[in-house]
Amino acid sequence: MVEPCQPPVAVYKVAHTLLILFQIVRHTIGVVHTTPVKNFNDINTVQDLISENEKESPSVEILKKVYQLDPADGLDIVMDILENIKGFHNEVIKECVKENQIEKSLVWTYDMSVIDQCINSLKDVEL
Repeated sequence: MVEPCQPPVAVYKVAHTLLILFQIVRHTIGVVHTTPVKNFNDINTVQDLISENEKESPSVEILKKVYQLDPADGLDIVMDILENIKGFHNEVIKECVKENQIEKSLVWTYDMSVIDQCINSLKDVEL
């Protein structure tokens, strides 16, 4: 039997980590929840513009499928994403160092340390 205090702590850690992950991803690759209007030729009214802006991006559809999975599978997916983002940051840092872009490498190093904190926090989550 699970103690009453464990689920809220686990849920808090996952929620907090996902919030940080969202901020990192948004910062790193500019992910948005809606697909920006690409073709203004079909926009004739304000309502057309609003309707186009309310369309969900493909990432939202993927997330809806992930949310239907077992929490342990979702955690595995999040860990895989974080590890890949961390690896990407590591490669950028190496390139920055090669090109003597020290300030840029420090920014990427800081972001990578935040990602690493997320990974370590999620390792403590028991489902």
